[in-house]
Amino acid sequence: MRPRDPRARRLVTKVMVTFWEPGSERDYRTGHITNISASGVFITTVAPIAPPATVDLRLILGEEEIDIMGEVIRTLGETHFFKQDSGAGMGVRFVDPGSEAVRTMMEFLT
Repeated sequence: MRPRDPRARRLVTKVMVTFWEPGSERDYRTGHITNISASGVFITTVAPIAPPATVDLRLILGEEEIDIMGEVIRTLGETHFFKQDSGAGMGVRFVDPGSEAVRTMMEFLT
């Protein structure tokens, strides 16, 4: 019997995101959230930020702009970018998964 997956239930999606390291909003990068849960996201991007790093995420959902702080916990390099099942990018864990911003995002996407 396989052990139960400890990760939160994930949702496959494609949401545009802007992200940057705190204090460097002028050096923003863009990507798409392709996998999301209440605890974090995977962002497909050609310009991932290497872990460990804190990042600010900004999503536009409908008419609402949502800012969420996260921690980069892993990256996938450019060699993965052209595979159909994955892409270059980074896994980000939310600093405060119980925040109002995370709840609003999850309600909008589900």
